[in-house]
Amino acid sequence: MAELRLAGVSAGRQVRVRNLSAGGMMADYPEGLDRDARVEADIRGIGWVPGHVAWSTSGRIGIAFDRQIDPLLARKPVGQGAHTPVFVKPILPRGNLR
Repeated sequence: MAELRLAGVSAGRQVRVRNLSAGGMMADYPEGLDRDARVEADIRGIGWVPGHVAWSTSGRIGIAFDRQIDPLLARKPVGQGAHTPVFVKPILPRGNLR
């Protein structure tokens, strides 16, 4: 998820990011936007990134960023610790079932 707003407008809306790369992103946007419209996207782990609408069709838009980003920074961390939580049951091998 990311927040997307038109450049110069303080109100934005949440969009589902379908694809994120160093140069841009594809997101769900049912209303569509005009090609070349200036936008800003608030991407978790990166912050606000300016860009423009590269394409818009069938409820999705493509955004080309004005600067390259590191898309790995937006990835959600998988774990917080180095040990298995106590609530996880151990995997036991199956014995001879007869």
